[in-house]
Amino acid sequence: MKFISDLKDSYDSYRDSQAVALTQQGKQKAESFTVESPRYEILAALLENGTMSIAELAKDTNFSVSKARDICRSLLKSGYIKKVS
Repeated sequence: MKFISDLKDSYDSYRDSQAVALTQQGKQKAESFTVESPRYEILAALLENGTMSIAELAKDTNFSVSKARDICRSLLKSGYIKKVS
C-alpha cells in the first residue's frame, strides 16, 4: 500500500508551475506522430518550445490547466516527459 500512496503523492505533486521537458523517447515519439491528439499537442509544444510549465502548456495548447496536467501525468508514466526543476 505504501508504494501506491508514494506514487499518488508523486503525481499529485504536479502543480501549474511544474516544469516538464521531453525525454529522448518523447522527442522521437513527437517527431513520429502523424495524427493530432491531445498527447501529441503537448509533445509538439515541448518539442517546439523546450521546457515549459503546466500552465504554459495549457495556454499554448488551449487546454484547461487540469487537462494539461492530466496529459502530462500520462506522458510522465509513459516515459515521454520528465519533471525538471
